[in-house]
Amino acid sequence: MGKPRAGKKLWGAWATVGLGLAVIAVYFLIQVLVTVVFGIIIVFSHLNPPLGIPKLVEILNALMAQEGLLVALTICISAVLCVGLIILFIKARKGAGIVEYLGLGRISVKKILVVLAIMAGFLILSEGLGVLLGQPPHKEYLDIYNTSIWPALLWVGMVIFAPVFEETLFRGFLFEGFRQSKLGPIGAIGLTALGWSLLHVQYGFYDIATIFVLGIILGIVRMKTDSLWSPLIMHAFNNLVAMILVALSISELV
Repeated sequence: MGKPRAGKKLWGAWATVGLGLAVIAVYFLIQVLVTVVFGIIIVFSHLNPPLGIPKLVEILNALMAQEGLLVALTICISAVLCVGLIILFIKARKGAGIVEYLGLGRISVKKILVVLAIMAGFLILSEGLGVLLGQPPHKEYLDIYNTSIWPALLWVGMVIFAPVFEETLFRGFLFEGFRQSKLGPIGAIGLTALGWSLLHVQYGFYDIATIFVLGIILGIVRMKTDSLWSPLIMHAFNNLVAMILVALSISELV
């Protein structure tokens, strides 16, 4: 584990919370703005007579037919802008280095293989438990994939952009700020796992609980390896497996 950094180089616990909430607020605001712009484009592309209820239904159907594309765009755009905002917050703290603050030092191939094995084990256990508990399949994932228009963009968004943003915020910026405060490593692990699971409140209880447990594991791995690359690789691998399963499910239905 890396040595604690000088406190003056890091935002304190309360400042970390405030700035983290600001990033999350901007994240949702960007998603709303992208959705509004996307909706306006769809509306104007169908704004021709005759107007009325049938036309409104046509517009709504057009929006639903491109839901996956909208999801991919919001993920990519919000991730890029919010990661940039996090970097600005770090640079605003005099004496703080981005690589050091976020834990972006090199990670060995051995550690990469170990964290991938941990992630694979977690996936097997969580999926097995889900089957035992009779968790229903996520039809909304299939709908999003089927309406993504450009599936490659959705893959990039889910496997790269989403993990990069979420890990930079939770196991990077927030984790380091909490760890170097009075909360310590345990508080950092618990709070970042809780915050990360709440970000996915749109899911069911089982999924949120699973995300929380995974957040604890990612936090422990982040602490033990002293590298953001470890949880980032695990997160990306998790999303990659999820996307593969969705793609395979769709191919079986065709």
